[in-house]
Amino acid sequence: MQQPETAEAERDGLTLSFIPPLPSAPLAGGKPVIPPSVLRRLNRVQAQAELASCLAQQTQAALNQAVSAACEDVGVTIPLGAGLDIDWATGAITITPLEGAA
Repeated sequence: MQQPETAEAERDGLTLSFIPPLPSAPLAGGKPVIPPSVLRRLNRVQAQAELASCLAQQTQAALNQAVSAACEDVGVTIPLGAGLDIDWATGAITITPLEGAA
């Protein structure tokens, strides 16, 4: 990581080193504006975050299908829309019925 530049000032016979304040952000219409280079970098990070979110959703869907298939293999029927919780240490399955279902 690049170290910030320091400035020096002399006061009462002492030399003080300090980090000078950053320049003010440019304004457009009275609002601060992010510089184009930073905006491009943020845009790339946003695209990566969106891709990661999409992959997470696909992975969750694949896991749900695999869990349903595993439950069917051992004869456990999961009602449509019911919640399912697996204790990953023991393999115990807890099925939570739909809200309002008796």
